[in-house]
Amino acid sequence: MIVDMGAGTTDIAIVASGGIVYGKSIKTAGDMIDRAIIEYLKNRFNLIVSNLEAERIKKEIGTAIQLQKELFMELNYLDQATSLVKSVRVTSKDIQEAIKRPLEDIAKAINEVLAYSYLTKEEKIQIEKTGAIKKDTLSDNKSMDLMSDIAQNGIVLSGGSALIQGMDRYLESIINIPVRVSSEPLFDTIKGIGMVLEEIDLFE
Repeated sequence: MIVDMGAGTTDIAIVASGGIVYGKSIKTAGDMIDRAIIEYLKNRFNLIVSNLEAERIKKEIGTAIQLQKELFMELNYLDQATSLVKSVRVTSKDIQEAIKRPLEDIAKAINEVLAYSYLTKEEKIQIEKTGAIKKDTLSDNKSMDLMSDIAQNGIVLSGGSALIQGMDRYLESIINIPVRVSSEPLFDTIKGIGMVLEEIDLFE
């Protein structure tokens, strides 16, 4: 199972025999996580930050779990009342709280894809009609075998948001399946496209 946590979407896919068996795409991803940080800082500290600044904060002190050693950043801002430059300390605990909701949405979507495989054929057909899950092409027996493999081999995280500290441990604690971050999460998509182009005849 692969979870690609990109900027605009998080794409969740169970892959077998060179194709997607089940898949789901949600808009909760890196950009929405950044917006959650912006909103939190505005409400908590009356601090206005840009999208780029929110992304920098996410990369430097963002965490999905409580850290043994808390991280922090000093952010400078202009006090409109005094016209003086002041600073506020933002901690990793603040960012953990800020991004809690979007991470919960991602975990929920992963669980929905996993749960789909255990449905009856009639239940799957009803879900497929909504377009929420890509069509299942496996027999029930093969489907159960695939889920057994996932339970044993786990889930691979890709994309920039996979690098948020503790993301793998956070998802693992909710899904109860081993989760690991790929060796090069920022380049997986590019590498995948390159592999397809090298074997383009197989995909025609």
